[in-house]
Amino acid sequence: MISFYQRSNYGSPPRVYIMDEQVAADLERLTGRKTHSFDDLQVLTSIGAQFVEVADPRHFAREG
Repeated sequence: MISFYQRSNYGSPPRVYIMDEQVAADLERLTGRKTHSFDDLQVLTSIGAQFVEVADPRHFAREG
């Protein structure tokens, strides 16, 4: 399973961030982008990737 979280900035569509640094680096090499869309996840799911959404770690940093 690939863990991800999402963030939106000022009403723009949410961007997807991969939690695992190595997986994030691999996807960046594949796509040329550090952030992804839900369409990207859908394509990757169609070829067998499995994703699970987790809470945005920035949210917890503000509460802490």
